Amino acid sequence: ARSGAPQGRASDLRAWAGLQPGMRRDAWPAAAQRQVDAESGNRSSCVCQTCGSEFGSVELLRRHCAYSAASDVASDLPKELQHRPLSEAEVHALTHTDPCREDIKDHLSQGYFEVVALVEGTEPTTASGLQARHSYIAGGLGDDLVWDRAFADCTVLPTRSAGGGHARLALDLAKFHELQEVPGEGDS
Repeated sequence: ARSGAPQGRASDLRAWAGLQPGMRRDAWPAAAQRQVDAESGNRSSCVCQTCGSEFGSVELLRRHCAYSAASDVASDLPKELQHRPLSEAEVHALTHTDPCREDIKDHLSQGYFEVVALVEGTEPTTASGLQARHSYIAGGLGDDLVWDRAFADCTVLPTRSAGGGHARLALDLAKFHELQEVPGEGDS
């Protein structure tokens, strides 16, 4: 434990440990972590201000506070030690919102980013391992990213095969890098 820790209320200890007053667990000395880790249950992101319990989502914290508030009243705990349900303003302040398209474009334009796509497979006749790599650059030196596009279907399964045998999947390599428009926000 760090020296000089307060011996009083849990809120004093959380403030000393660097937890933000908004009940989020993402301030120094805690390392900045991805929100998706909390959303998938791999870490906590919210802290109960009354008891110090940690939760992976705002919804779990909201349910904990509502249940514990009723339980604390039924147990005749002193008012200053009781949980209380979270207000709508507190829930809104804690709720994570995903960035919009413009936020992402702005972020990508401010630096050099590279996305490396790896595709691995096994060739069935010889059981040889195959690997293909491609690099996409965003910002900085160029921009390989496009919006509202998807790769065109480059595989075809014929409805019949010659001689009545099994149909075989055909790959049209001319369409391999072809893009087609998909519904989106309208800008590309």
